[in-house]
Amino acid sequence: MPRLFRVADCVLHNCHDSEDALQDGLLSALRHIDQFQGNSQFSTWLFSIIRNSALAKLRKRRAHQFLSMDDQFSEDDSEIAAAEIPADPGPDPERACAQAELSYLFGRILEGLPPNYRAIIRLCDFEGFSGKEAAQRLGLTVSALKAQHHRARLAIRESMGPRFAKKGG
Repeated sequence: MPRLFRVADCVLHNCHDSEDALQDGLLSALRHIDQFQGNSQFSTWLFSIIRNSALAKLRKRRAHQFLSMDDQFSEDDSEIAAAEIPADPGPDPERACAQAELSYLFGRILEGLPPNYRAIIRLCDFEGFSGKEAAQRLGLTVSALKAQHHRARLAIRESMGPRFAKKGG
């Protein structure tokens, strides 16, 4: 995930927009997974989808024309105009940075899990498959999936350190 995020961020240079482009790209890849022909590595295909998603977001951003405040108001009106400018509705930069750092750390934790745990977390927690559907896809019984899902979450919690440890046992 961090490498995919960096692909989008290299194009957009904005954490919030990069996260949106990454999410849009991943959804697009999921919808069109059947179109992957295997002519290249899967990661190369995924990187190109994320990059195209970021470029589309950049084109959309550029489509909005911005007018200079100097062009709209004379010098006499500048004090009034400054008072009428609404506050930036964008995300708080500090919060966006903290969110990006948490996403990066969580991605690192997921990379450290055994492949079967990663697959279970991806299907159940990220893609929203039911226990029965995920078990069928992975060739497990529902009870085995639930047990491994529980162990995977425990491994994630343990990797996150004492700050996130479950209180009271």
